Amino acid sequence: MKIQLMCMALSAMALVSSCSNDEMTAMSETDAIHFGVTTGAVSRATDVYCNANLPGEFQVWAKYTNGATWSTYIDGDRIVNNNGTWENDNTPRYWPKTGSLDFYAVSNDQGCWDWNSGSPVIRDFEVNTDVASQVDLLYAVKGGQTKPTNASTKVILNFRHALSQVVFQAKNINPKVYVEVEGVTICNVAGKGSYTLASASTDGNTSEHSGAGNYETAGRGSWALFQSATSYGVNFPTVALEGDAAASAVSLTNSDETARAYANTMMLLPQSTNAWDPERNARPADSNGTYFLIKCKVWNVSGDRYTPADVAIWEGQDHGAANVAVPVALNWQEGKKYVYTFIFGKGAGYNPNPDDPTPEPVMVPITFDVTVDDFVNADQDVDLSQD
Repeated sequence: MKIQLMCMALSAMALVSSCSNDEMTAMSETDAIHFGVTTGAVSRATDVYCNANLPGEFQVWAKYTNGATWSTYIDGDRIVNNNGTWENDNTPRYWPKTGSLDFYAVSNDQGCWDWNSGSPVIRDFEVNTDVASQVDLLYAVKGGQTKPTNASTKVILNFRHALSQVVFQAKNINPKVYVEVEGVTICNVAGKGSYTLASASTDGNTSEHSGAGNYETAGRGSWALFQSATSYGVNFPTVALEGDAAASAVSLTNSDETARAYANTMMLLPQSTNAWDPERNARPADSNGTYFLIKCKVWNVSGDRYTPADVAIWEGQDHGAANVAVPVALNWQEGKKYVYTFIFGKGAGYNPNPDDPTPEPVMVPITFDVTVDDFVNADQDVDLSQD
């Protein structure tokens, strides 16, 4: 599924206090600020949000601008979904008579939101190492909004996913190998960082899950990452992989979006990394490169199908499933879902804890080199004379 911290400081300017009641027209329902919410379709852990599964609440800030001056107009109000209507949990807010409002909203920020004098930052956000407790971090920006002429007009907030989603699947293409997979861990990735929001509106909703939707770049901010040597792992009920060259990949992650049960789906910081290099680094844990640990068992299949009498291929599983190290380079972007397919059959990574400093492949193919003895002359005379 991780850049230097960018701090945005406002240039010196005169600040004015929030608008007084006198600056508003009659404070009736006609002037109340209403919200409409959409969310992109990247599909998580406890909850992954999309248009069919909106968050139940969020917080909103607004910056009031009138000419060359600005002030904070809304400071972290809680907006809740009440039977399909988004309502201010504190008290209704009303449009100013003049000037414009820039809205900033966040959900699941874990208390890391920093208004930062109107240039908001999600500061020191840390991804939970317990995957089942991870959150789908959302943000929205809607700038330049003025009092509408129609009282029913809503401020449309399109939330974007600030994190990357990572899921797993596997297949076995070798009928002479039987595999059982029990878990996956991603090692040496960034687990903490700060996200500086852009000022552009986050319009352009991605409303489907096929992967064919447009990826909107406008309105996206930037991550500054630190704490890089973090690992995230999931275990799941054993997934058996019979060898079949035409086999389809089997999901290792519960990614049934209708069930909303994403306990094994990872929500991680967007990042780019270099892979662990087994030729240059001895044990993967001693390197800075990223890699997967696949918790699995692998057997040789002597006949047509696996039987309990078949022999384990590597010594690591003598006492149950063991980890196999697979190098991987990452290039994750926010709001994108990454599906990693582990293909067994021609190899299965490296022993992550070798006794010698050079990791060896776990599955070493049996190869053959063939020679054939020449026919050697064995002279044998046959006497054809007749006595």
